[in-house]
Order: sequence, then C-alpha cells, then structure tokens
Amino acid sequence: GTAAVNSQEAENWQFSLSPNVGYFLSDRWMLGGRLSASHFRSDNFDVRVSTLGFSPFLRYYLNPAGGRTRWFLMADAGVERGVAKGDEQYAIDGDYNRFATSGRGGLNYFLSPNVALEGTFGVFYSTLESNSTQSATSTSNIFRLGADFGIQFFLNKK
Repeated sequence: GTAAVNSQEAENWQFSLSPNVGYFLSDRWMLGGRLSASHFRSDNFDVRVSTLGFSPFLRYYLNPAGGRTRWFLMADAGVERGVAKGDEQYAIDGDYNRFATSGRGGLNYFLSPNVALEGTFGVFYSTLESNSTQSATSTSNIFRLGADFGIQFFLNKK
C-alpha cells in the first residue's frame, strides 16, 4: 500500500492513501484487497477532486519454501469512484467511474520473516467514464506495461 501528502505550491494540495491487506489461505495462495482514497485541492483553479476505490487481488506463490526469495503471480480488478467540483470556467464539475485490472509477476525478497522488498512487472488496463455538467459523457482507456518496486509488510507470513 501507499500513503502520500503532496503540496507542490501553497495553492495545490493532495492526500492519498492506498493500503492493501492480504491473508495467506495456504503457503501458496494469498487473497486480499486494496482500498484507495485521495483528495486533491487547487486554490488557483478552485478545484476539488475526491476519489474512493476498492480492488480485490489474488496472489499465487510459485515457490512457497523459497527461503528469502519467493516468486509470485498476481491478478487484481477493481473500481474507483471520483467526484470533481470546480470553477465553471474550467468545465470540470462532474463525476467519474474507473474500472482497472492487472496481471503481474513478481518477487518478494524477505529481509525478515515479516518484511520484504517487492518488485513486480506486468500489464495494467483501465477504462474511465466521466460525466461533466458542462459536456457529454466521455470514455478513455489506458493500457500500461510497467514495473513497480516497494516494501511489503506481512503480518502472518507462512
């Protein structure tokens, strides 16, 4: 999961929180989910955007007894709902719905029994439908091939 507070200028402020929680069903299978929430404010443009989403995931470990190194495959799918409020001059009042899914391969390198460095590589796809009070409904699709790197904390690693 991630947590961030960003203030690039005095007029712009963003907060985001995205914890993920997983439970080992066995030595190979983990079932979990990610809850995401964010809020962005720009006083320059009188804009406020808030989002809330949920993405369940399933992870399969290829080598459950791999010692410090454990390879895995992971799939997730989720939804996000957003609401934008702002100055009518910029035509941004409205809401949006996003559906996202990904398939990834990854590696956990355990520094301790409950802390691991994690790297993943995979395919990410999302579709976004927005409804603005000033314009018609629009849809956009995003496809990404990429890698992510971070630290994971395991509460009940088997």
